[in-house]
Amino acid sequence: MIYRFLLFQDLILKERERILSIFWLLEICVSIIKLQPLLLAHFRTMSILLLVLDWTRMLLSVFVSTRKCVALV
Repeated sequence: MIYRFLLFQDLILKERERILSIFWLLEICVSIIKLQPLLLAHFRTMSILLLVLDWTRMLLSVFVSTRKCVALV
């Protein structure tokens, strides 16, 4: 039982690292878009990208919390 828990904990840490790297890449993309004056003129494009970023964060957080709940059962 303890071995299963340790394996699951290792899996969560690996998933967390992967998710954090995805967030890091998304943050870089948003930063690049904010720095480019041509895309800043297109507010609609930037707002859509920020909306996608927010939805991605929400879905990934739900995914991680769901996996934690399933593992506890």
